[in-house]
Amino acid sequence: MLEESLLIYKKHLPENHIVVAGILVYLGAVYKDLGTYEKAKDFIEQGLLIYKKHFPQDHNEIAWALAHLGDTYRAIGHLEEAKSLLEKSLIIYKKHFPETHSEVIWASNCLRNICHALGEHEEANLLGK
Repeated sequence: MLEESLLIYKKHLPENHIVVAGILVYLGAVYKDLGTYEKAKDFIEQGLLIYKKHFPQDHNEIAWALAHLGDTYRAIGHLEEAKSLLEKSLIIYKKHFPETHSEVIWASNCLRNICHALGEHEEANLLGK
């Protein structure tokens, strides 16, 4: 359904419209969950590029795309890249949302898991507080 909606939006909206960006990121997240990581990465990166054309670098939509891209890199096994993206996402999220917000919690949990996988247990434990 997301693929169909992407085609419809691209038919009626400019290619770099923010709605197209959102569909691209959602579609990438679905492909990540399906294990199609390269396709997921490509879709999320496309959405992120569009968001960066429309929003300031500290906008929550950019944080959202960075978090999904980071989680995709985690799934691929590129943990250092994943960590960097999730750290950037979390900094942005914390500017806009309280610590108890679902996006802050999700990004923190993803980052904590990556830190543990990298053997950075002390840093991971700090993310839980």
